[in-house]
Amino acid sequence: MLGNLAPAYLMLENMHLVAEAMGLGSVMFSGYVGVVMLGGTSLSKGFGFRFTTDKNGQGNPVGLDGIFEGYCPPYYHTMADAVDAIVEKKFGSQGCFSAGYGGIVPFKQWEKIQPEFVQPSPKAIAMVKDYCTYVYETYGRFPATTDTMILPVWLQVHHLDIDFYEKYMNKELLTETHRRHNELWHK
Repeated sequence: MLGNLAPAYLMLENMHLVAEAMGLGSVMFSGYVGVVMLGGTSLSKGFGFRFTTDKNGQGNPVGLDGIFEGYCPPYYHTMADAVDAIVEKKFGSQGCFSAGYGGIVPFKQWEKIQPEFVQPSPKAIAMVKDYCTYVYETYGRFPATTDTMILPVWLQVHHLDIDFYEKYMNKELLTETHRRHNELWHK
């Protein structure tokens, strides 16, 4: 199971609405294997993600070097190191659930809410490390049955060919914002 993919769809729907408000065209795509877009086939260079090969000889997109890297080898020496990195990112001195976090927080009175976040115990962290290590050593990938990086849906945003629409399509398909996009955004 891939977990909850709703956030990806909701983010793209919001981007789709923003494109419309700016007078741009946009199309959401899904329904075929995202690994093509990530660059894991001979069909396309795609986005150029790094792929590793698991114990069954299957390619697994693990990240885009320096930009979007999975919490697994080759970006971490071991799965235990990857778990340590996540714990540090969340609960370390500058972690998003720590009092020292300097980023944007969701609530105005964060200092009253933040201390309530329960930090995982050393035993819980050790159990997660053992599990992740087992999965990686057994299957040669993490997670075991899905790709590390997935692309369930994507959005193409583009300028519209106004002359084409005016000549071949119903005039109601374009809004005044579409017609004025260049004037509003590129002058």
